[in-house]
Amino acid sequence: MASTQPRRHRASKSAGNADGSTVYRAKVRMKGHPLQTATFPRLTDAKRWRVQTEAAIREGRHFKAAEAKRHTLAELIDRYCTEVMPTKPGNARNTRRLLDWWKAQIGHTLLSDISPALLVKHRDALKAEDFKHGKKRKRRSATTVIRYLAALSHVFTVAAKECSGWTTTRCGWCRSRSRHPDERAF
Repeated sequence: MASTQPRRHRASKSAGNADGSTVYRAKVRMKGHPLQTATFPRLTDAKRWRVQTEAAIREGRHFKAAEAKRHTLAELIDRYCTEVMPTKPGNARNTRRLLDWWKAQIGHTLLSDISPALLVKHRDALKAEDFKHGKKRKRRSATTVIRYLAALSHVFTVAAKECSGWTTTRCGWCRSRSRHPDERAF
């Protein structure tokens, strides 16, 4: 169920936009989902948001889980390194190095904000980045870049399968999805 309510700003010194103008609060309430609200200066914007939000909820693409909004990629990588990597000692040192690169680049990013576009941007930066190999400066090969992506992919795969402790239900940041065509460039 969706609704839109007109609201008039009260005239007070503490309010930043207390000019007496009317704003519109749109609400979308659907069974099994949290209430979604937003405020708009125009009624048409509020109606458009209402319709788009209702459609997104029905299609299951609206919510970025609350857990994903509270945790960063760095936290997820740290958790992976403490819980999963000890069970895979064979290549742990190399995997840790690859994940440390991702952590340094986008570790501060909330899990809900990680998108294919962000990963592609950093993948391209990884490809273009020079590194020291002996006395020479070299670029990473496509195979090396794939290893960086595979290490990060496994972190997300484990999180998707387990959701271990972050939440009790299957959450939005660990939902199953197919790779974007830009991610399949190699």
